[in-house]
Amino acid sequence: MSDQPEQFGGNDQASEHPIRSLAARHGRRALMLGAAAAGAGLAADLVAGGTAEAAPDSSPPVLLGKQNITSGSTSVGSQHKNGLEGHTRTAGYSGVAGIDFSKVKGANGVYGQTNHGNGVFGIGIGGGNGVGAHSNTSGFSAVKAVDSAPSGGTALFGQSAHGLALHVEGKTKYSTASGVATVPGGQRVAKIPVSGMSATNMVFVTIQKAQSGVHVEGAEPGEESFTLTLSKHPSEPLRIAWFVLE
Repeated sequence: MSDQPEQFGGNDQASEHPIRSLAARHGRRALMLGAAAAGAGLAADLVAGGTAEAAPDSSPPVLLGKQNITSGSTSVGSQHKNGLEGHTRTAGYSGVAGIDFSKVKGANGVYGQTNHGNGVFGIGIGGGNGVGAHSNTSGFSAVKAVDSAPSGGTALFGQSAHGLALHVEGKTKYSTASGVATVPGGQRVAKIPVSGMSATNMVFVTIQKAQSGVHVEGAEPGEESFTLTLSKHPSEPLRIAWFVLE
């Protein structure tokens, strides 16, 4: 073996030079043993609760496999990839978990924000759900969606090309899009007020207690109300239920 530096031709790529040189001087087996030893040292450090130093400042490092608590925020970001990824292979656990321990309302276990995409996005692959939600507290919701747009917004949007956009098991409640009203006895036409209703809406009306010969002839939507027309004058007050769709 010569002690003279190795010479490379003009067609050799610069990025390969160090590898070739090291392999020529020490042999490939020695290089592989050295890399394996370095990897084993790193793995041992992580298993023992090593550190992940994310920023070269005076802050204490994040301990892997340990609980880390701070009064400030820890930010992780990326210009071209995912800012933070979490993985798990154990049933009952999550790749990323967010838990809210605050004693007052207003905090979030997980918060997502976007300017043009989805604040939170989930995909179900191989039999799972894209986004799952669960609530075991009376009076609260597993999923809560609020639209604060001045106009034309949608709080909850469902879309399906070949299946169901919305599947409900149990009762549904529409606080402002449905209701009940009573038509006075002897009155064949009645105007039923509905907040937010417009003339382009659709309205469905059913009679809650039948009266002989009395049925709904028409329900005409209007601005903030609809006009109900019966087949004949009811002999006594007539209770109806209504439901409005966009």
